[in-house]
Amino acid sequence: MSEERKTAAMVLSLPVNARARSLGRILRRIDIATGVLELDVSNCVLADLDVLIKYVGLLSSLRLLRCLTCPIPASHMLSLLQHRLTELEEIDFSLIVSDEFIESEVEQLSASFGEHLVFLVPSLRRVYVEVNSDGNVQLLWWLLHFCPYVTELHVHVLSGEFQRIVYYLNDILLFNRQLEKFTFTSDIPPMVHLPPHEMTDFHVQALVCANVCYWNFFYSCCCVWLRDYTLVTSGQGLSSQLVVVFTDEADVPAERISVAVQGHDWTAVHHLCLVLLPQQPFSFEPHPMAGMSYLNGLREFFLVLQYLVELNVHSFHFGPDVDLMQLLGDANLMFLQALSVAPCGLHHSRAVYRLAQACRELVELDVRVIQRGAHLGCTVCQLPLHIEPDDVAELHDDFPRSRRMFLRLTLSAVPNLASLRFLMSCKV
Repeated sequence: MSEERKTAAMVLSLPVNARARSLGRILRRIDIATGVLELDVSNCVLADLDVLIKYVGLLSSLRLLRCLTCPIPASHMLSLLQHRLTELEEIDFSLIVSDEFIESEVEQLSASFGEHLVFLVPSLRRVYVEVNSDGNVQLLWWLLHFCPYVTELHVHVLSGEFQRIVYYLNDILLFNRQLEKFTFTSDIPPMVHLPPHEMTDFHVQALVCANVCYWNFFYSCCCVWLRDYTLVTSGQGLSSQLVVVFTDEADVPAERISVAVQGHDWTAVHHLCLVLLPQQPFSFEPHPMAGMSYLNGLREFFLVLQYLVELNVHSFHFGPDVDLMQLLGDANLMFLQALSVAPCGLHHSRAVYRLAQACRELVELDVRVIQRGAHLGCTVCQLPLHIEPDDVAELHDDFPRSRRMFLRLTLSAVPNLASLRFLMSCKV
C-alpha cells in the first residue's frame, strides 16, 4: 500500500497503523513552504508520539487536522494548537486517556490556564471529539478553556458512565456560551425514563434520546412530550430544533397526534427527533412500535413538516404495517438533508431507493439500533434488512435532475444485514 492515501490539493492522509516516520518521508518529498492545508493521521496507533508531534508541528499552515484514535495526549495537543498550528480552524480527535493518566493531564491543563500569560488558540472554530469516560470529558472542559472562539462542537461518546458524561457535558455547554452548533451522539444507549416536561435542557434531552443536534442552543432548543401538546393548543410556533417524546399509551395515538398537529404551527421546525418510550421502562417486553393505530396521525404529522432539514427517528420504531418511506414520500420533504433511522424504518421493499427519489437534498443516512435498558428490542429491527446495490447507487445519482452530493452512510449495531453487496455501490 502507498505510504499516503492522498497527496493532492495540499491534503495529506496516512494509512491505518502507519508509523510517524512515514509522514516524515512524505514531507521530505514535498515543499512544506507551499502549505499543507489538511492532514489525516487517524488510526495511526503505532506511531511514535514524539516523532508524530514533531512532524505535525512542522505544518504551520494547517487548517484541518484529523487524528482520531491517535496517541497524542491532551496536554501535547494543546501545545501544538497554541504554538505550532496557530492557523488551524478544524480538528477531529480522540480523548481516550486511560484513568491512571487523567489526573496528571488535568493538572497540566489547569496549571497552564492559571499562568500569568495564557496562550489562547486563535483560529479554531470547529471541534469533533470522541470520548470514552467522564474523566476525558473533564479534560475536554479544560481544553476548551483555551479555545474561546470555537463555535461548532460535536462530542461522540464511545463508552463510559452515560449519566456522568452527560452531567459534565452540560457544564461544558454552560461555560461555552459562544457555541452556535452543538452535536451530541453516543454509542451508549440512554437508560433513563423521565417524567413529562413541556421544555427541558440538554441534560434531560440527552438522557432521553442520546442524540442531540441543534443550533443557537441557549435560545431555541426544547424537548416536549406529545401528551403535553394535546392539552395546550395555543397555535403558537415551535422551536426550530425539537425533541418530541411519545409514550405508548392505551388510547388512540392517531387522535393525540392530530390534536397536537392542529394545535400548533410546525412550519418553523427544521431539526426534529422523535422518541417512542414504553409505558413501563423497566419491563422485559419488546420495544413499543408505531403500528396501524399511529398511521393516520403520522401521515398528518409529516405533512406539516415541509421545511424539515434533519429527522432523527432511530428511537422511534415502526411496526411491519407502517412504511416510513411512504410517509416521507407523501410529505414531500424536499429540504431533508439528514435522516437517522432504525432498521425497521427501512424494512419495506426498495426503501433506500424511494428515500433517494423523495429526498433529493439528502446528504447523510444513519441506520442504527439503540438498546434501552432491559427491553428486548424492536422485533422488526431483528428481521433481515435488505439494501440493494442499485438502491444505494440512487443516493449518488444526479440524473434526471441534480441532487446534492451524498456524503455519509453510517450503520451501527444493525443486527441482521441480509447482504453487504450494497457497499459496492457506496461512494462514501
